[in-house]
Amino acid sequence: MRSVEAAPISAPAPWYAGLARFMAPSLAAATALMLLWSWHHPNPPRTSISAPQSLSAASDALDLSSAVTHHLPANVLAPLSDELGRLNLDAEAAARFLLSSLPGSVFAENPQAVGVPGARSEPN
Repeated sequence: MRSVEAAPISAPAPWYAGLARFMAPSLAAATALMLLWSWHHPNPPRTSISAPQSLSAASDALDLSSAVTHHLPANVLAPLSDELGRLNLDAEAAARFLLSSLPGSVFAENPQAVGVPGARSEPN
């Protein structure tokens, strides 16, 4: 027991010592697999370039894209602008309602004059 305690303590192995042990076989296996894969999957043969097609197909596509850019914005934005108008009316009605609920306000005396929805005019 005394000899074990008296023995010098060796320094721990650096972290890269184990890396070298696994790196060489892994690199060799990866290289072998790449060589086998390239040997079994050669490059495909190149095809010859066919005769150029007429430009009528390209001009038809350009004409269609021109027509789409002229008609599409109006068709897409029409429902959005209608919804924005409805939101604006709702915001104005909410503002009028809030103003009419303030005590001593001109809006509180005559809410129908400012367009508060659902307000009834009561006789004084």
